[in-house]
Amino acid sequence: MLVDPLDEKVTGLKIPKAKDDIILNREFFETEKKKSEVFEISSPGEYEVKGVFVYGVESQNEYPKIVYRFEIDGIVMAHLGSISKMLDDEATSELGGVDVLLVPVGGHTVLSADLAVKTVAQIEPRVIIPMYYKIPGLKQEMETAEKFLKQLGLKWEEQDKLNLKKKDLTEETQVVVLKV
Repeated sequence: MLVDPLDEKVTGLKIPKAKDDIILNREFFETEKKKSEVFEISSPGEYEVKGVFVYGVESQNEYPKIVYRFEIDGIVMAHLGSISKMLDDEATSELGGVDVLLVPVGGHTVLSADLAVKTVAQIEPRVIIPMYYKIPGLKQEMETAEKFLKQLGLKWEEQDKLNLKKKDLTEETQVVVLKV
């Protein structure tokens, strides 16, 4: 699954090469479907594709944006995309219980560190993965993840990739920063 592909010309970052069966797309990028079996989701609603359950929830931010909840192998994940304001109670309720939360933390056009910490508290996930922050090669103006990580006040670890199984989820909240 490819989630939220952004235009390489705008970001300066390359989209990783992978076999994409499902693309969760937002307002930023027109995908070129490489093959007909790629299923693209770009609107709110409920979907089931190749054993993956996807629920797109409309979030009223500066303009409507879609946040996605998806379930793979019994693990419920939420990808908040490029929201810049906290989710309203309705969107939070529609997301339901979330095991893994991908949350934007870089400020400017997405959640600030302060709002990202409040959003994490609102959703109460078991694993937190910060995203949309300053990394080498990024053309867009954003803050680094450090401010968010300090304000969050939890121990965190940096990993090359994250492999999770439902049995690996603990009661203690984990914070994982993916290496770039």
